[in-house]
Amino acid sequence: MFIEMARNETPLLLGLVTILLVLVGFSVIYFTLDFSDKKVDSQQLVLKDKDEGLSYVGRVISENVPEDYVNFAKGGSSSDNDDNDDDEYECVVNSDCDDGEVCINHECEDENLMECVVNSDCDDGDLLTDDSCVAGFCHNDFNGECRENDDCSDGNVLTRDRCVAGQCSFSLIGNCDFNWECADGNALTNDVCTNNVCQNNFIGNCLNDLNCDDGDASTSDVCVDYFCEHTFSLGCRTNSECNDSNICTNDVCNLADFTCSNNVVADRDTYSPLYPGTEGVGICQSQIETCNAVSQNWIVLQNEVNPQLEGSPASCNDGIDNDCDAGIDVTDSGCVDLEIVEIDRLVTGGNFYYFDIKNNGYVDLNNILWSLSMGNGAIFNNNLEPISLGRGEDIRIRKFYVYPVSGSYTAFAYADYLNNFDESNESNNGKTLGVVI
Repeated sequence: MFIEMARNETPLLLGLVTILLVLVGFSVIYFTLDFSDKKVDSQQLVLKDKDEGLSYVGRVISENVPEDYVNFAKGGSSSDNDDNDDDEYECVVNSDCDDGEVCINHECEDENLMECVVNSDCDDGDLLTDDSCVAGFCHNDFNGECRENDDCSDGNVLTRDRCVAGQCSFSLIGNCDFNWECADGNALTNDVCTNNVCQNNFIGNCLNDLNCDDGDASTSDVCVDYFCEHTFSLGCRTNSECNDSNICTNDVCNLADFTCSNNVVADRDTYSPLYPGTEGVGICQSQIETCNAVSQNWIVLQNEVNPQLEGSPASCNDGIDNDCDAGIDVTDSGCVDLEIVEIDRLVTGGNFYYFDIKNNGYVDLNNILWSLSMGNGAIFNNNLEPISLGRGEDIRIRKFYVYPVSGSYTAFAYADYLNNFDESNESNNGKTLGVVI
């Protein structure tokens, strides 16, 4: 049935095709004849696609003209246009068309068919496209790497593949996003998600008693509710555990066998740290106490004695080392002080030189030695005739001497020049005298 219908309709279809071909032929002849009368608009451009052999004619609508187009004005020259016959086209420039029409592909079309004039007319609001106007038509070329996550698949199951702002992002996804995803059902673990990776940390410290062995024989080691407990099972571990509440015993824990020792304390002595090196010297002594186990207190057997001032007639003549420096009276620095009071020259009486020695201390002194240096190598002394001075006494020593050569000299007198006495003031034992001859 269908084959019969097709046979009946075939002549009709052939007739329609023939009519269309005739109309197209007349149109080509018409436009070819009419083209010679068209005026050339020098402001129009013909855009010819070199690769496709197509020409586009219209107003200058954009500065963005693809490199594969050749622009030339009517009447200009172009090697690509030399072989074209303008008479074959309906139009070459816009002025070849009626009002409201433009010349597109050598055919007059409604000017409303043009999409744009400048690039901004083509803004599609998409930051991932480069928007441009070319020959009246918009081009929105994608300039990103991706549009959706599927565009970014890297085939790695351990990464999260995402499209972010047109660029692919591959981040390690681990095995979690939240802590609850890491729950392992074990009450002895702390389950947390850290950097997308589950952490199941054991929060106890034992599963059985064997896990609790601390290597200490004095403890009983057991695991209770997954935590170790170490209980001391022998005698003592610290001295405080051996306290028998008796102040007269020294309580000690013997760590060798963990047993207590409560030893009776010996007498104790105490001495002030303010006087180092003086305990047991002279009158100085520590305090001694003994412990009374009945009354539970300490009884003083000897009081503490500290250094006393030694620098008076009484303390320097009592035969006692009062300041605990191992010196007694005349041998104590606090009791002795010799001074050269004056040195001078008696010119009127000849070349006599004299000096005065005084005992400023609190004790009588014997065997005092002095010396007189004349400044040129000459020296006088009394090594063979020591002198004695009671406390507060003084003596004048005179010596005759003639300098053999004129000049300037320095005479020097010194008491206790061999330093036989330990004195409270050693800086006043000497004096000088300038001599000019």
